[in-house]
Amino acid sequence: MNTIAIKFVAPSDSKRFSFNITTPDNDNYKKVLFHFNPRQFQKGGMLVMNHKADGFWGQAITVPLALLPIMFGEPVSVVIQITNIGFDVFIQEQHCARMEHRTPLKVGPLILQFPSTDDYGAPENITVCKVWFGHKETMATGDLSDVFGVDLNVEHPKKLFVRGLTRILTDSEVESRRAELERAFKKYGGALGVKVTVSKNTTFAFVEVETEKLANLALSEMSDQFTMSKARRSRREDSVVENTARASADSWD
Repeated sequence: MNTIAIKFVAPSDSKRFSFNITTPDNDNYKKVLFHFNPRQFQKGGMLVMNHKADGFWGQAITVPLALLPIMFGEPVSVVIQITNIGFDVFIQEQHCARMEHRTPLKVGPLILQFPSTDDYGAPENITVCKVWFGHKETMATGDLSDVFGVDLNVEHPKKLFVRGLTRILTDSEVESRRAELERAFKKYGGALGVKVTVSKNTTFAFVEVETEKLANLALSEMSDQFTMSKARRSRREDSVVENTARASADSWD
């Protein structure tokens, strides 16, 4: 399963409603992987997405309701796609938001919860018409720059994005793909070898080599065998690089 689809109706005068995705070991919902919470009247209306660990909420992602399809007073369909990156949110088929994983996912069942009240006992009112779960091809395509929560990024100096591969579906195919790419890019890995990241049900992989110079050389020499480009570095990785450089500079003061 990678997709959950929910059709519901929230009353036009409802202040808020929510649903949670969690696991069976949630300890009375002290652990929540994904929290979806439209609030119609708070700060002009906002969608709040968050996670909970050990009973404490994390840092919320908020999206103004004015920028989203209407979710109060009429039937609405919300699709949540769970990827290796996080939770992609589609409202009325519009890709509206993403929340990256804050808690590592484990293989096993998930629970979809519709609370009747918020954490303070205030009622939440929603009529759930239909719930569907199963597998669906990734819906997050094209330009994602306007999607709230998407980690816009810059080019990674040492990591390559290899695409256009045959789709792999099993653990043994994942291992074969990893071994194949490790052999193919071995000369660019240096003493520690290359680092290959592969996932099931994908047609791409990431290959990280020893240096930026070797990454550029691999792009030049291997382009006849693979379709590839520099991978993108997340803002989080960029921040680590900047902080490391700043600390290094400070140490010379």
